[in-house]
Amino acid sequence: MAVTEHSTERDEGTAPLGLVEYAVLVLVIGYLGFLPWVLSSYGLFPSDTVVPFLIMGGFSPTVAAIVVLRRHRGVEGTRGLFDLFKRKFPLWWLLVAFVLQLALFYAGMWLQVVVQGTGTILPPDPLLLLVMFIQAFVMNVWEEIGWRGYALPVLQERYNALVSGIILGVIWAAWHVPHFLVKDSGMLRIYGSFWIILIGNIIASIVYVWMFNSSNGNLFVVTVFHATQNALGAMTVLQALPIVSALYLIPLVFVVATILVLVYGPRGLSRDEPIKASDLY
Repeated sequence: MAVTEHSTERDEGTAPLGLVEYAVLVLVIGYLGFLPWVLSSYGLFPSDTVVPFLIMGGFSPTVAAIVVLRRHRGVEGTRGLFDLFKRKFPLWWLLVAFVLQLALFYAGMWLQVVVQGTGTILPPDPLLLLVMFIQAFVMNVWEEIGWRGYALPVLQERYNALVSGIILGVIWAAWHVPHFLVKDSGMLRIYGSFWIILIGNIIASIVYVWMFNSSNGNLFVVTVFHATQNALGAMTVLQALPIVSALYLIPLVFVVATILVLVYGPRGLSRDEPIKASDLY
């Protein structure tokens, strides 16, 4: 969708379509939303009032995107953001998103059992996985609207797909900092430290770029990919199985990301052209 009246702003801007503005805003809103959760875990904030703040933190990628787009593109920009759910794409990409995440997770679980010599590999409980997936989808979609719906197309306006994925991976990881400050943090048990999730998110972000560009920028595909990962993790906890450490998952994702770079090249990481902000807003 070409918007002639905004072309000068794109050419002259020092950063593509408010990217720095977005990064600052999403971190500020996210941190403010997650702060009461962190404090409540140490008994410094009433736990019964945390949920609205958690919702605020979880919605922050979308809220920040709406604010920045409304400022730079008006109502038309925010409409274009949500129109990403309407973009046509081959439906088999939904299956790719689900199966790839499933394969990575169970390969990581198998690797952990082999290396550590302990643990059990159980097949997924279909009903439990479905329930967890629906819950994760409702939560993760508000991340994907911001990360892949706004930030990625804006980055690809200026940088190639590989660099765009790396930059977005850093912002994405930084947004998770409060999760590591919570007492008895589940994310800390999975990753061990923030530096591990930083590496993991950068690598995973490259795979997300491939999926987003290959599915014509439809947000359903990347949200399915995101929600499947979180649903599998939640299912493992509910089945009282050992948590699969990121140290076993990240190398597998790295292999996938490396293959994608070698096959498609860093420019587009897809057979199709990168999805850019100028095509959407």
